Amino acid sequence: MVDGNKTYTKGGNMRAPPLDALCEFVAKSWDAIQVEVITKSFKKCGISNTTDGEEDDMLWRSSDGEDSNNKDGASD
Repeated sequence: MVDGNKTYTKGGNMRAPPLDALCEFVAKSWDAIQVEVITKSFKKCGISNTTDGEEDDMLWRSSDGEDSNNKDGASD
């Protein structure tokens, strides 16, 4: 299926790929993602191993390190 060999049902719908092909696709996709991207994504969602609260503000930081709640630069 990955190489273009597709099969169809009588109704004209494309059949699902074999499980091994699907697993290979998912594994290759995950391998293509950099570890740093995955780590940053977890931290951005508030999922971290730190218990001291050091990374709690990651939720509110934009990608350039600025506070995303305060776009005009004024302080509360």
